[in-house]
Amino acid sequence: MQFLDQEAVAFLRGRNTVRDGTLVALSIDESDATEPIVRLAFRVPKGTEGSRYTLELRGDLKFEYGFSSDYAFSQIPMVKVLWLDGRRFYLSLDPWTESEDFITEQDNDWFLANFAMLTVEHA
Repeated sequence: MQFLDQEAVAFLRGRNTVRDGTLVALSIDESDATEPIVRLAFRVPKGTEGSRYTLELRGDLKFEYGFSSDYAFSQIPMVKVLWLDGRRFYLSLDPWTESEDFITEQDNDWFLANFAMLTVEHA
């Protein structure tokens, strides 16, 4: 199954969130110099539609992800997913709180892009 932009936000905000899942891979593809692509792969054991989620982000891409090998495979305790101004995808894997519908400076491990495609598969 694939979901684009607002559909991806709705899917990830529902029962199918990556919360309690694990980020297992993060890659940056710069083979097309005009548009880098960030891919995030998640293992989601309680995903109702599948257990492997791949999120592809591109278009005016910005992100801040703090990596530490001590926490590389830790469970995602909270997640914030937003569609901003009718044109921007936002994901925080360590938000200040999940209930806010806006970005805060206290959000951590965040990604912002003009395009999001979520692929959900059974592993």
